Amino acid sequence: MPTAQGRLSLGRLLPPREWWAEWVLGRVLRRYVPVRHPCGFELLFEARERPAHTLRHGFDDRGLIRCLQSRLRAGQTVVDIGGCRGAVTIAASRAVGPTGRVICFEPDPDNHARLLLNLRRNGSPANVTVVHAAVFDREGQLELQQFGHEARGWSTLGRFELDGRRPVASVPVRTVTLDGYCRANGIDRIDVLKIDAEGAEPQVLAGARGLIGRGAVGEIYFEISQKPLEGLGHTIDDVLNPLLALGCQFELVRVDGSTQAVDPKAIHQSFWGDYRAVLPVAGKTRAAA
Repeated sequence: MPTAQGRLSLGRLLPPREWWAEWVLGRVLRRYVPVRHPCGFELLFEARERPAHTLRHGFDDRGLIRCLQSRLRAGQTVVDIGGCRGAVTIAASRAVGPTGRVICFEPDPDNHARLLLNLRRNGSPANVTVVHAAVFDREGQLELQQFGHEARGWSTLGRFELDGRRPVASVPVRTVTLDGYCRANGIDRIDVLKIDAEGAEPQVLAGARGLIGRGAVGEIYFEISQKPLEGLGHTIDDVLNPLLALGCQFELVRVDGSTQAVDPKAIHQSFWGDYRAVLPVAGKTRAAA
């Protein structure tokens, strides 16, 4: 994990496979350290989050980021639902350039604070708007469950347990709908919509019926994660069926950023994965181009 000269890097201090040493070191260095992401930018991690382990095993959306980097074009509008540390937002911001824009939603207060730090570290891009709210199917307030520093990306509006981890705290968060937010802010088209809502994907889609129904969304990237879906009382069908009703075709996003056409039946076998849904109008436009 190379970093700029003179900066602390856990990658310089640890042998590649000594994750246990990283864990111990994190108990001592309870502060942020810069880490070079494989997709070309720098992120801040808490040392105790074991960043080398996170990046080494691919828990960093690198496949999705590489896919977006290869497909996004200057001037496009991207909505990032579930910004977490800001990796997708930063990559999308660079890809769409100063004539494009990225709107990022992140409800978890800890992740929101980190996201802002990472944006500042990467030049405070002027084409990024960060919204401290959860995207849902109604406006209001809900309780967000947090899993602590070892699983900050799991914060959820439902409740689930995975690998022996369960929520350790909860915080009230504001909820908005995508239709309502875009209407209030004069956004009439979303070229790329990325949804990583830890089980609330069906509610996000329900709150964007207006935009999707009138063809104002080009492509949708979404995560399938069974445990978070179950934590909100959902199944995979609750994500796929609204998209199938619109005539969407699906692709699996691979770690190298490429995509592979996938039958919806195969998605049912997925415990976790990133997928691309192409709406018919958007697909014809891209093919013609």
